[in-house]
Amino acid sequence: MDMELPSWLKSYSESETKLVDSSVQRPANTMKWASEVARLFRVDVSLIKKWGTEFADFLSVSANPSKGKTRCYSESDIKVFALVSCYWKDDRDYEYIHSLLNQGCHHDDLFREFAYLNTPIFQDVPEEIDETWTHGVLVSGMAQPHPVQVARAYKAAGDALMEQALKSSEPHELGYPILFSYRHAIESYLKVVTEYEFEGGDNAAHSILDLLKKFEVKYGNALPDWAKNRLIDFHNVDPKSTSFRYADTINFSAGGNEKWINFYQFKTILNALCNLFEQIITTRLNTRLP
Repeated sequence: MDMELPSWLKSYSESETKLVDSSVQRPANTMKWASEVARLFRVDVSLIKKWGTEFADFLSVSANPSKGKTRCYSESDIKVFALVSCYWKDDRDYEYIHSLLNQGCHHDDLFREFAYLNTPIFQDVPEEIDETWTHGVLVSGMAQPHPVQVARAYKAAGDALMEQALKSSEPHELGYPILFSYRHAIESYLKVVTEYEFEGGDNAAHSILDLLKKFEVKYGNALPDWAKNRLIDFHNVDPKSTSFRYADTINFSAGGNEKWINFYQFKTILNALCNLFEQIITTRLNTRLP
């Protein structure tokens, strides 16, 4: 049986934006109600329920719940329905559709991408998640990282981008992400070592100069002059952590508005600064950090 593209999938092929569910702002929940799924596939709710019964073996438990509970459908269910919709013709060859599902054809790129686009990014934690799930991350709640882990993560992100840029003949394409990642790593480290507590409306929250002053109040002259000078370099070019987020936001105060950055030097400085902060974390902070 040939696959006939239904209207929803034709629109998806022509313009993905037409299929993204933007009808209302709703909680970040992976599950969809039957009415939502029906709108997604442009069919009647009764047909969604029929599909749910006919192809129950390939659907989540919530697609056919016990009496008194409301049907709701997962990202995986959307993939199943996407395939079913493509082969749902007047002759309704159930056996052929079942065979495709048994072969796992609903995991093909076309159906997976459609399901991804129509599922919230921030999802409820799946019940079946375990240590083998290395294709994503948990955020907030019990997975909330320690601030020093965030600092290290931004440093690692900068390192990865730097390595890619240095292998490229077009390093400027990654310039802003590298500078932003490293700059935010430095800010995050300073907040860790100064035990900074953010308060809403704090205009100094991103100021490296203000954080450096807090550092000196707490530790005196623990930083060598070169470290202070390089931190001030960051502050002068990016006082509010906006210079490398957007275009046309850098303003050099002196010597023209165009500067050269040697990535090898820059990486050396970042490694040395972060090593200093790690030493302070290890030797001077009383709390045990990860």
